Amino acid sequence: MGEPTNVPEAYQKLHERLAKNAEGAPAAAELFEIFQILFTEEEARVGSQMPMLPSEFEEVQSAIGMDPEALRGILGAMADKGLVVDTDIRGKTVYMLAPPVIGFLEYTFMKRREDLPMKRLAELAHTYLHEHLLPVELEKVKTPRTRAVPYVSAFGGEMTSEVVPYEQARALIEQSGGGSLGACFCRMQEQLLGRGCDAPIDDICMGLGKGGEYLVKHGFARPASVEELLDKLDEAEKLGLVHTCDNVQKRPVFMCHCCGCCCHLLRTITEYDLRNMVAPSSFVATVDAEACTACGICADRCQIDAIDVDDIAQVNAERCIGCGVCVPECPTEAVTLAKRPDAVEPAQNMMDLYMRLAAEKDRLKHFIG
Repeated sequence: MGEPTNVPEAYQKLHERLAKNAEGAPAAAELFEIFQILFTEEEARVGSQMPMLPSEFEEVQSAIGMDPEALRGILGAMADKGLVVDTDIRGKTVYMLAPPVIGFLEYTFMKRREDLPMKRLAELAHTYLHEHLLPVELEKVKTPRTRAVPYVSAFGGEMTSEVVPYEQARALIEQSGGGSLGACFCRMQEQLLGRGCDAPIDDICMGLGKGGEYLVKHGFARPASVEELLDKLDEAEKLGLVHTCDNVQKRPVFMCHCCGCCCHLLRTITEYDLRNMVAPSSFVATVDAEACTACGICADRCQIDAIDVDDIAQVNAERCIGCGVCVPECPTEAVTLAKRPDAVEPAQNMMDLYMRLAAEKDRLKHFIG
């Protein structure tokens, strides 16, 4: 379903602007209905004129041509709704229009709001993601937006020289200096649709560093120290949840702990057999045939159905994302993580990641000049 003809011009212009982003925003009736629920027409007009790159207020004001005080108020209201991301960089606030994913669709479900038709939004978001955005946008890229981070316990609690810092979840958290804990937006959506699971919804999704500051400032999450985040990491591992974060080596802004039944990221693997939304770690699960008793614990724990059990457990190496969820509970220590021979290094940082995605989708021209 394409763009409806009866949509106010402000929302059509907003769509045109979002479609230029690295993440993309395919036209669909569901998206325009979401726009009209979340954005006022004035907010849509402001969003449609925002610069492509994160920009200081003066640059945003110059691009839009609005009274500065009025614009500050609108940007503040949009940030409170998750429609704009405002981040402090070296003492200056920079503003960026949030994409649908990872962006305002997630932020909307991180607050338990009574002023919005949340069930309807969940229906619209689910349909838009699974029938429009993910199938269309993932066909265009080689670089995944996110990546799996292996369990600390998958290495016996001791990191070998083969485990680089960006693949150590504890190191990523420690380097962030702290952040935030908030609701899992995927599980919140599924609960609203009557399809929730037993995995925790609240106090589980991590914002790291600047990402956490934004979420706390606008009421999407609560502040959390490094120690609290590490405790939550341990809790997630006990529950068998998959660690995912931005597909970058330095300063990821989020870390999720995902279940295969609700997570939109993992479901691109299990439902669509796609490999370009969640990058695997540099490791892959392997099974010692002599030690394996075919108990099936590893297969039960795998969130992406990458393990089958017959006489022994067998790992589908192409599907395995090297998360390590299967390793700690193996009673005979038959399952381990081995170095993946075809491992691909993540982007250096968030800007590098966005530019890679934009280039692969032939959208780099919107960011240059």
